[in-house]
Amino acid sequence: MEILLGLNQDLIYLLIFAAMLVSIGWMAFPLIFPLLKKLPDAGFGISIPAGILLAAWLVWFLSSLELINFSLVIAILGVAVLFLLGIVTAYRQRQELKSWLTNHKKVWISETILFITAFLFWGLVRGFQPDIQGLEKFMDIGFVNSVTRSNFMPPPDPWLAGKTINYYYFGHFLAGFLTMLSGIDSAYSYNLMLAGVFSLGVTGGFSFIYNFTGGKKAGVVSGLLGTIMLNLGGNGHTLWQLLSSPNKSYWYPDATRFIPFTIHEFPAYSHVVADLHGHLINFPFVLAFLTILIGYIQSLKVRPSINWYIKYLISLGFLLGVFIMTNAWDFPIYGLILAIVVIYCSRQVANGSLLQWFRQVLFIGVITVLVAIVVSLPFIFNFKNITQGVALVETRSPLWQLAVLWGGFVIIGVMSVWRFSHKRSNLLWLLPVAMVGVSTLLIAIPEFIYVKDIYIKDYHRANTMFKLTYQSFVMMSLVFGVTVGSLIKQTQNSKLKTQNWPIFGSLIVLSIVFSAHMMYPFYAINSYYNGLKSYQGLYGLKWLWRQYPDDYAALMWLKNLDDKNNFSILEAVGESYTDFARMSAFSGFPTVLGWRVHEWLWRGGFNIPAQRTEEVRKMYESPFDPESIRLLKQYRVRYIIIGNLERKTYKIPNNIDGLGKIVFQSGNTKVVETRL
Repeated sequence: MEILLGLNQDLIYLLIFAAMLVSIGWMAFPLIFPLLKKLPDAGFGISIPAGILLAAWLVWFLSSLELINFSLVIAILGVAVLFLLGIVTAYRQRQELKSWLTNHKKVWISETILFITAFLFWGLVRGFQPDIQGLEKFMDIGFVNSVTRSNFMPPPDPWLAGKTINYYYFGHFLAGFLTMLSGIDSAYSYNLMLAGVFSLGVTGGFSFIYNFTGGKKAGVVSGLLGTIMLNLGGNGHTLWQLLSSPNKSYWYPDATRFIPFTIHEFPAYSHVVADLHGHLINFPFVLAFLTILIGYIQSLKVRPSINWYIKYLISLGFLLGVFIMTNAWDFPIYGLILAIVVIYCSRQVANGSLLQWFRQVLFIGVITVLVAIVVSLPFIFNFKNITQGVALVETRSPLWQLAVLWGGFVIIGVMSVWRFSHKRSNLLWLLPVAMVGVSTLLIAIPEFIYVKDIYIKDYHRANTMFKLTYQSFVMMSLVFGVTVGSLIKQTQNSKLKTQNWPIFGSLIVLSIVFSAHMMYPFYAINSYYNGLKSYQGLYGLKWLWRQYPDDYAALMWLKNLDDKNNFSILEAVGESYTDFARMSAFSGFPTVLGWRVHEWLWRGGFNIPAQRTEEVRKMYESPFDPESIRLLKQYRVRYIIIGNLERKTYKIPNNIDGLGKIVFQSGNTKVVETRL
């Protein structure tokens, strides 16, 4: 009975969140329609991520300039602005929009069903392991909660009181924006956001492939196959492991750590392990960018006007600006894709005039970069670069291991280049070829250079490989879809039926590659989600209630405080990937110091974390010392947490209550409010 009641509550939250996202998409569609109306779905498949950005970005921008206080009312006003713009735009093109909606019912209804189905599917899957615990989930939920408690952006760093977040936090702002808008507690909305990202990835991948292929049955089949591989597929490691060690059980994370001391993740792994990181949140916006790029290329069939250029450049530049703030590595990657397309296509439009070609490329490049900078300017001003330059790698990957991971995609890439390099009558051929070329480059780069960070010597290129090859996987999965679509279309051409044996042969090879990659989710989902045998619900804090019931009770008391972030709390300092810093992460109130190594990464050195580690110890172990009193005042500590983790970490005197009064107590956990 308890499980049924929990499932009913989860379904209500799932439907509320899905309805909110679908509504935002419908508000945005009239704004996208003029730009992409020549595409088979007219941009409907990317309307939800577009709507989220259009509603939330203005709120973020104004709150970053401290012109407005971020709140529920302001979030609603952001959506209201989107709604009014959509209504005005829809009215101006009412006849054309009405005609499209009437004549393309199957398209927009099918994509809506696809989105809702994917959302409910992954939302219910999350219910089998909803815990916001492990890996870097504390960091992600901490950022989201800090956003919802903040008046202005950037939000306070939940793990370094007195400082603001120095990370690519815009994706977490979007999660906080939607959490606030939905009215659902973040312990639920965290899992709802993961379902949302998954469903937007499914719909966005389908939309890209469907539009590239030209719609119709070939577009539907290839779109579904491609987006399934994109969101659920793995790499060649699963098949290799099962063939080389048939008696050994398969551990799904090995597919992302196969090459020693490196990370080579992909969307399916991200969906499964459920860290709400920037590279995952940015995933739907990457798909939107590439879909808009299809519209850009297709529109070049007719000599474009200046107004046409401005519309596309603002759209593409806007998304590149979002990339800077959400997952900065995506900015140069997809900026390079755009540059290749612009340089080649502008040469075709220039009709052989080198001067005109140069002017056009310069114009497009300057406008796009300027838009991206303006969109992300408040973030750029407040962000301190956490990288330390570029260096040559000290180790390289064995070729056979690269072949295991990327062999299937090599086959896909070769077939794609073979297919599309012979179809130059349509400029669209350039996009998959460019994606194959850039993907190859991204795989090669970590074999020669890496971006320096705090990772120890053995893992020096791990993060570089992770961030670059992740996008290789995304692009090559999309290339798989459009290649399959192209081959299917050719089999439908009656004039070529006698020459179809190479096409059918290619489809068989691609089917084998697809099947090999699709072995991964069977092991990953079954392993992480306990075989989908015991439904736990979508509430992400049950683990805390089970393991630390007194801490859970104290946290509920903290969460119910209405105060914004004008004070901090004091809790034990601990290492990354542990249960330390749980109060700050789940309440949104900053603590003096949280996960030390993460702050080391974000601040570019260990001096501050090292200093605060000792300061926190002093405040706990010598609370009445004049220096401790000064530190409590300096960090604006209002509440001191004393729970099991604090008692295990510090020798806390019994009279620490003398600093103020006990405002909450449950078992061995108590919260002391200071008089300072």
